[in-house]
Amino acid sequence: MRSGLPGLWQGWKEALSYAQHKLEEIRPRCVVGLGGSASLPWVYAASRATIPTVLLEQNVIPGWANQILWRSVTRICVSFDETASYFRHHAKCIVTGNPLRSSITDRALFPPLIHKDPQTLLVLGGSQGAMHINEAVLEALPKLHSRQPNLLSHWKLHHQVGHAKLDAIPRLTDTSTRLGLTANVVPYIEDMASAYHNASLVITRAGATTLAELACLGLPAIIIPIPDSRRNHQVMNARYFAKARAAVIVEQRRTPAQTASALADELDRLLVDDALRERMSAKMKEHSRATATQNVLQVIQQIL
Repeated sequence: MRSGLPGLWQGWKEALSYAQHKLEEIRPRCVVGLGGSASLPWVYAASRATIPTVLLEQNVIPGWANQILWRSVTRICVSFDETASYFRHHAKCIVTGNPLRSSITDRALFPPLIHKDPQTLLVLGGSQGAMHINEAVLEALPKLHSRQPNLLSHWKLHHQVGHAKLDAIPRLTDTSTRLGLTANVVPYIEDMASAYHNASLVITRAGATTLAELACLGLPAIIIPIPDSRRNHQVMNARYFAKARAAVIVEQRRTPAQTASALADELDRLLVDDALRERMSAKMKEHSRATATQNVLQVIQQIL
């Protein structure tokens, strides 16, 4: 470990020197850090050059880069009220929400299709897919069918398996067909705004941007957070919405089969209860910050 420290220190000095040089060349009026490790030298160099700096923190628990940088920056834009408590200088923190693409925020005016028949169960595992979610859904569907044979005929499945998980497509499609469930199983969803608009319930990981999109659109969700995410941020993100009764959490167990059992229990309850999903939708909408992009821009304008 010690033998790597000189190299790490040298890498930091080179990154900082490069950032300082480019900032002198570009002469920005403001530098915005999005929280990743790549933002460290840039934001730090900007603060040393007295250039106004802003951090964006999307998760409930700040990432390590933002934890390092907060002393140096001008403002910190957070997505959750409680995030400010993780920074000593609360006055620097402004709750702006997580900026979202306009294709999502434009849909915020339309109510979710809670009562559509057939309704759509949207399953998301991120752009690369989530093998555990794919397998858990695959095993949960027959369990549901055995309990309520006619239930799935009132639903459609729209499932993003991920580019690296293409083997799940024929298995999910065949299983759905056998159970009488119309399925659209794809590697990746290009038009997320339309996918959200047609959804009545979402199964998802607990990425901050995805949850912000669900809140913006008022979509009830079953959240399966990654159990070993950095600083446990996915679990904390999920708990925020579960505590608000806008979503339910299914813990990822040791095997997909174990997860499938808990997932089937929640689906058994949520797929048949339109009123419950409607209450969850309203609670989710209470945490919408559709104007987050404008809020962040306003913070930048104020410090310039």
